Amino acid sequence: MKRIFYFLILITTFLCLNGCVGYKPIFDSTSLNFKIVDYDITGEKKLGEQIFYKLNNLFKIKENSSNIKNVYISVNVTKNKNATSKDSAGKVLAYNVSISTKIFVKDLISGDEILKKDFISNAQYEVQSKYSETVKLEHKAIENILNKIYQDLLIKLLENIK
Repeated sequence: MKRIFYFLILITTFLCLNGCVGYKPIFDSTSLNFKIVDYDITGEKKLGEQIFYKLNNLFKIKENSSNIKNVYISVNVTKNKNATSKDSAGKVLAYNVSISTKIFVKDLISGDEILKKDFISNAQYEVQSKYSETVKLEHKAIENILNKIYQDLLIKLLENIK
């Protein structure tokens, strides 16, 4: 009885693993044959550089591939922080951080526009009892927004290539 049970578990495991053979990640960079030759960052430079470096690291993976497009990327980032709620004494209880990013990608050889898109995302966070904890929450919210914008940008780049 134990042998049959172990045999059934083995077959089930094999079938599950066999079903994952053709798996490809969503953010696969094999179809992104770009090399950033020139770039421009305006607005919030620190936030723009974070997005640019993520893209640049992604494109460096395919350095030795043929059929690479030399591209120019322009990143314009604006950050807006507003108080969303206050108590009766006027003390801020929560903030909303909004980041607007304008991305422009152009093929330098042909002069074709590959992508021109605005990405807007926001997040809310509450004021904590310690100022340092509030600052940590703000940085975490900004990091999450930048990751979301980066993922949306990758999806748009993959859509525009096909």
